[in-house]
Amino acid sequence: MSGNVRIVTDSTATLEKTTIDKYGIEVVPLKVLFGEEVFNEGVDIGSGDFYSRISRGEIPTTSHPGEDEFIDVYKKSLGSGSSILSIHTPSKLSGTVDAARAARKKFSNEAIEIIDSRTIGLGMLVIPAAEAASKGKSLKQVNDFVQNLNNAIYTVGALNTLEYLKRGGRIGTARALLGGMLRIKPILSFEEGEVKILGKARTTKRAIRSMIDLVSRNMKSGESIHAVIVYTSDNGPAISLRDEIDRNFKCDNLELSQIGPVLGTHIGPGFFGLGFYESRYLKGLSK
Repeated sequence: MSGNVRIVTDSTATLEKTTIDKYGIEVVPLKVLFGEEVFNEGVDIGSGDFYSRISRGEIPTTSHPGEDEFIDVYKKSLGSGSSILSIHTPSKLSGTVDAARAARKKFSNEAIEIIDSRTIGLGMLVIPAAEAASKGKSLKQVNDFVQNLNNAIYTVGALNTLEYLKRGGRIGTARALLGGMLRIKPILSFEEGEVKILGKARTTKRAIRSMIDLVSRNMKSGESIHAVIVYTSDNGPAISLRDEIDRNFKCDNLELSQIGPVLGTHIGPGFFGLGFYESRYLKGLSK
């Protein structure tokens, strides 16, 4: 359990059940729809089934949780006498944060803080938040700590196709690449929750090289990093990227994680990338 501060997040964090149980994290699911079939992410549908279905040509859509779902979760947590830090997928990618904020207004006298993350690597914020809360930190301390991580995190990836971003309306400035992307992998970052173009690569090997260079340019020399390698349908390129990150940088933490159905709906099969921040930003855990 997370002491007097309860952590609430959403299913795009793709947390392991053991982690959820260890810290008592409340996870509000987003929904994936195939036609009239509606699934709660991480509850009714997993990544394996989801990517299998889109490989057969099925076209998914998504929807975010409603205000009432957050009200129920907040009531449950506040009823135990805890305060709440609610951390969610970027508002520029989903209406989840807006639903959480609407629910927050129903508890005007209660201690609830909401964080609009800047990354698709949501677990990189949620897990440290839960660890800080478990050490007895106050809501302000945990909130300040996570906001600092949120500002420090950097996310970059290579898309196999822009079709899914285009279909979901999340293409942002990457729209400029449409029409000339045959056999080219766009290198994109997720800055302040928005998709931005960083470059293009013709092969997976060159995409990995570009990402290594980007990590080098966005960290201080000699600093160790905390990194998570992510992928959608194919872990081969992600494993190669992980090996290169391990070879080129000092890593205090280096994990491999499959992206869930909701984000997979918008970035499509074949995506791989990483989120990282310098490990010095985790020092707040020990203070």
